[in-house]
Amino acid sequence: MKRILYVEDNFQNKRLVRKILSAKGYAVLEADDGESGVRMASAEMPDLILMDISIPGH
Repeated sequence: MKRILYVEDNFQNKRLVRKILSAKGYAVLEADDGESGVRMASAEMPDLILMDISIPGH
């Protein structure tokens, strides 16, 4: 199963994207800010990263 890391701070956006991607058979990993997104990307090595362009953190 392909894994997608979604970095987003808006709960409604996360819920929508999770629902769509999960229905298509993807495993969705989620991070709430840039710093946790970088940590999770390093630890989990997802197949794809989707990231909000105005996310807080580095």
